[in-house]
Amino acid sequence: MGSSALGIAGERVRARDPALFFASLFAAPGQREAMWLVHAVHGELLRALGTSQPLIGAMRIEWWREVAEGAERRHELATPLSEALAAGSVQRDAVLSLCDAADEAVEQEKPAVLWRALGETFGLVLGVEAPVRERLGALWESLGTGAVPAATRWPRAALPAALPAAAKRSRMPRVAILMGVVRRCA
Repeated sequence: MGSSALGIAGERVRARDPALFFASLFAAPGQREAMWLVHAVHGELLRALGTSQPLIGAMRIEWWREVAEGAERRHELATPLSEALAAGSVQRDAVLSLCDAADEAVEQEKPAVLWRALGETFGLVLGVEAPVRERLGALWESLGTGAVPAATRWPRAALPAALPAAAKRSRMPRVAILMGVVRRCA
């Protein structure tokens, strides 16, 4: 993985989801970079879901599937993703499962399916057992759709004062969940 390419994935995650970016800083460097790439690809797949023409969305999803299967593409994220897949820092099956989830989300018109796959993929990147990955997927699905389970809500007053303001916004439950998993895996 090239450093400039990783910068692109990291920058995208920081801009799109500052709280998740903050949480990922607690992961080991290799895991962090893999998480950034996976999240950036997830963002590309979400864009495919948002197209007004379903055929265009399906073509975008297929394009990313081909990258995951080894096709060489010139793109600011495809290149570092290909490098990460070749190095083994991102599992091919994880990216393919994101593409499958995007296809399912298009068919069912439910983006929540793709959010679930992202949570499960983060669990895979972090190396947690299947039951924990499934729970992460369920939590990410609810967080991605805005239906945060009551058990994952924390009062902002209970958060450490040292956390940046971006981490204290609405996605804080996602950060706390991810930080808890990262700490257990460290």
